[in-house]
Amino acid sequence: NRMNRYVMEEFYRDPALRSLMRKITVRKDESIQGIYPEIVAIRLDLTTTNGERFAIEMRDPLGHTRNPMQDRDISAKFLGAANPVLGPQRAQAALDRWWDLEHLADLAEALSLLEVQPA
Repeated sequence: NRMNRYVMEEFYRDPALRSLMRKITVRKDESIQGIYPEIVAIRLDLTTTNGERFAIEMRDPLGHTRNPMQDRDISAKFLGAANPVLGPQRAQAALDRWWDLEHLADLAEALSLLEVQPA
């Protein structure tokens, strides 16, 4: 989590993104607020520089108790995060080992597959 905060802060402080961030407005939507916590929702309204408008609304996103992740979702999320750090082969080996964790006598083997190698 510490790394995520560092990465997010790095993006937040990036001067190239500051002008874009000034164009973003966040506001509370009472219709969405009224259905929380029974339904978790988010709405995004976007207007492009040429005036084209888009709207997206999501309810109970993947991972919510009413929309749980399946094994394939968990695998895809892990590989998406691990591939850039571990490389595709090590990431897949780690994923395979962690899915088979119940058959390991020693957790050190699975943990060692997550170690980031010095560049």
